[in-house]
Amino acid sequence: MNTEEKAIIFDKNCPMCALYTQGFVSAGMLKPENRVPFTCLPEAYQGQIDIDRSRHEIALVDVQGGKTLYGLDSLLYLIGTRLPTLARIGRWKPLYIFFSWLYAFVSYNRRVIIQAPKTTGLDCAPDFHAGYRGAFIGFVILLTIFFLKIDFQIIACVVFGHYLLPFLPKHARTELLGQLAVSILIGVICGTFLPILGILLGSLSYALRLRFWLRNWL
Repeated sequence: MNTEEKAIIFDKNCPMCALYTQGFVSAGMLKPENRVPFTCLPEAYQGQIDIDRSRHEIALVDVQGGKTLYGLDSLLYLIGTRLPTLARIGRWKPLYIFFSWLYAFVSYNRRVIIQAPKTTGLDCAPDFHAGYRGAFIGFVILLTIFFLKIDFQIIACVVFGHYLLPFLPKHARTELLGQLAVSILIGVICGTFLPILGILLGSLSYALRLRFWLRNWL
């Protein structure tokens, strides 16, 4: 496969996106100049991609005007340049369906998992998706119950308490709950080794996230 004529359009404000696209460059799967931030998208590429779709599924553009690939297909194409067997395994339908869901799960929650400020011009921030946000919050709740043995009733009180905040619209309450979920996840990971450390880091994380969110999004 030839990647000389392929350019990947990534979310520069997402550290995960920046890391794995740089990994493609380091592995020789992509030319450095063909790693293009969404916020600096050349006009020549804008006509080749679906702007809305590329905010949720990373776009791999053919600089010669060929077909643009999105999301998991983009990643499998690049992986296939060095590891064709692994790419073929990834296209096996059961695995492809699972990894497509996992990709969307991370993509729609990436600006919550790692916060990023608003940007001017073209912004690659994903839309809010209630299903994937709910799945993320549910995943954290299950981990919390399993690892820290916290009673479900306590978690339910915290969740519903956030939805009852009177000064925030419903969407903002869900967004805030997503920030809390990440902080709980940090606490769960650290708490498996030292419970007190988990509580301290989780609380600190939430305080910092809340401050960042209030300053950048309200």
